[in-house]
Amino acid sequence: MIGNLNIDKASVDMNRFYQSILIIKNAGGKISRFNFKREMEMLMHGYSSMPQVEPNDYLEATNERTPYNKSKLPRYFGFISLTKSNSRYDDLTLTKRGKALSDIIVQNQGVCRIANDKEHVFMKLVIESVLYDTFGKCNDGVEQSKSDIEPPKALIKLIYLLKFITPEEFVYITWGLNKAWFKSFDDALLHIITLRTKSDWYDTTKEKVLELGMQNYVGDNKLIAFFVEIGLLTVQNRDGIKYVRFNNPIFERYKNEIQQMNPISRPLQLVLSGVPGTGKSHYVENSILGGVCDTNNVIRTIIHPDYSYSDFVGYIKPSSSGDLIDYQFHPGPFTRALTKAISNEKANIYLIIEEMNRGNISTVMGDIFQLLDRKDDFKSKLHGWSQYSIENNDIYNYVKNHSGVSLQGKLPKDKILIPSNLHIIGTMNTADQNVFVIDTAFRRRFRNLYLQIDFSPVNIENSYLALLDEQSNINIFNNVDGKTWSTFAIMVNKKIDEVNKEFTSIPEDKKLAPYFISLTDIKDKRAFVDKVMYYLKNDVFKYTENILSKSYQEIYTDIVECNVDPFMLFIEGE
Repeated sequence: MIGNLNIDKASVDMNRFYQSILIIKNAGGKISRFNFKREMEMLMHGYSSMPQVEPNDYLEATNERTPYNKSKLPRYFGFISLTKSNSRYDDLTLTKRGKALSDIIVQNQGVCRIANDKEHVFMKLVIESVLYDTFGKCNDGVEQSKSDIEPPKALIKLIYLLKFITPEEFVYITWGLNKAWFKSFDDALLHIITLRTKSDWYDTTKEKVLELGMQNYVGDNKLIAFFVEIGLLTVQNRDGIKYVRFNNPIFERYKNEIQQMNPISRPLQLVLSGVPGTGKSHYVENSILGGVCDTNNVIRTIIHPDYSYSDFVGYIKPSSSGDLIDYQFHPGPFTRALTKAISNEKANIYLIIEEMNRGNISTVMGDIFQLLDRKDDFKSKLHGWSQYSIENNDIYNYVKNHSGVSLQGKLPKDKILIPSNLHIIGTMNTADQNVFVIDTAFRRRFRNLYLQIDFSPVNIENSYLALLDEQSNINIFNNVDGKTWSTFAIMVNKKIDEVNKEFTSIPEDKKLAPYFISLTDIKDKRAFVDKVMYYLKNDVFKYTENILSKSYQEIYTDIVECNVDPFMLFIEGE
């Protein structure tokens, strides 16, 4: 869909960006628009002309929006969300991403900045925002924008593919796409590559920007200024031309994420896979949904062996009133998510399907499978909608009666389509026993994101893994220096590698991942043994004679009653 496409025109003032976050944090994570403006006005001028209490008939004048507009940039990148309130205007609420940012902001004499050695945390939050949020539509920072063109993704992807970009080229491609001047992003990219072979390439690009009427976005481009300010990009001036490039060390750190960015919005159909304990659900909640504040826009379900199509879609159940028997349709998570997406096209709706391979997902989804192919034509209003429809009178009537909007122009009579603002995200363990195989036809309709075993977060102060290590050293490993949950798990994984060099008998997905154990279990030796050592003895090293050769009873007694170091049990068998 092409339509109104905006980016923030307010100045890039990172002090005001951080102050916006702290104002809301100090208000408990949520603040009215009136009170936000008043607090920001106090910071800007040292005083506020606004009354201390919001009047019942308060109406904001256009020329009074400057303090409120300081929240635009953090809203644009999903650090602040607009949420419903009892007044005329929406409240400002910190998202999970905003709360994470608030923890690393320090303030001194009215000036806010990121705490020393925490810049990488902020950068990670911004990269996740660009990767998973939408910016052409369904964005609280540009509420009037309604396009499938994604300016931040376009800027970063262009630099990745072209090595550098000028502000003129960025504006030409981004708003040229929104004018349907190009067939696709690849077509636009090829056009720039071809244009650069000509001596007058820069002058031609400037003329195109004038034709678009977007010259104001060139001299003072807020996106470029923001990414330069946080250190992702650099600008070099040569012969009157600005060349925008990556800051190479930052680029190398986030190269994988940058490769995944799509300048044209596509609904998320994503499956996160990995061994148990790699943090799949945590990644969904905090990285993909980091900018989502309204929990009503997230519908979750968990697949299990007895889970059925009727559980997922809905079922008809009889009810009686006197002598009358009525048959009513009770919606499942899919139908509820579909109804929400149809009823509010300005909001992104997420259907989270946990443990997708614990049941027969093909049977669970049934004919919904037909809806997973999405239209890929950004010039169409139906871009991102289902390519093919299915007929389901029960779902259609439920959506019609509960969405609160007319279905004319949205859904054909008695037929179902998935709209572009409905995202489907699944998780699956690769090490579960007795799981169902997901066939190739199903898999190809989802992008797979494999989460590797990664213990590097242990180096991040106050991270969950750092807490696991701290508590395990105290409660499990007898305060011995260097012995923690991470070092223990890494040692076990090396043992698996050693065994596999000789016998190739232990699957890779049996390795211990960082979050295999919880903070509660790591505080108690009995819980640790019952969860970790039992798994290692009876599942991982079950057929390996020289590792954990003692019986489970002996292992339990050694660690729990005799205070034996779990590391020693692996050394003894050698």
